[in-house]
Amino acid sequence: MSRTFIPSSGPRGVGAAPDCEEFYDQRHLPLVRPGIGVPQAGGPPPDQRQRFHAFNALQTPAANTLNSVIVSYTVPNGHEARVVGLLVNYVGTGFTEGIATLLYFSLRLNGSTMVQQYDVIPNTLGSLTAGPWPIPAAIRLAANDLIEVLVSVPAGSTITTGGTTRCHGHLLGYYKPIGSL
Repeated sequence: MSRTFIPSSGPRGVGAAPDCEEFYDQRHLPLVRPGIGVPQAGGPPPDQRQRFHAFNALQTPAANTLNSVIVSYTVPNGHEARVVGLLVNYVGTGFTEGIATLLYFSLRLNGSTMVQQYDVIPNTLGSLTAGPWPIPAAIRLAANDLIEVLVSVPAGSTITTGGTTRCHGHLLGYYKPIGSL
């Protein structure tokens, strides 16, 4: 089950898994990097954006499992969104960064289209303690778009699965009414 956290004045760490709680509500993380997603002159001020942080941790699936959904986020009707931060992480043993024959992550849009340049991610992006990996040009989403973080464990993979191993996925960004980004 995916969790979405929208910062408010309410309690901190809402919906956080015990092993990641400090990461889930880091209000100091930037919404956008300088020059990315900044409204043009005459546009609405940046503080009118609504932030989102969708996150989940999934027990690592068995070998020969492709495209297991870790977390998903759907843009509200009448809004457009930008994903500006991403975290994908494997917690367990046997994983070597950069080897897609062990395990890889992907981003999928609307259940069928892989996001360009994020179709095979064989590395950890971001950190559970230091925060998300910034997406340089932001991933633009239209109203009702569904974006998913997936994990695949190819056939023949020797990575440790099940038990206490986890694959983490986080999508961070903001949304506004259509035409105001």
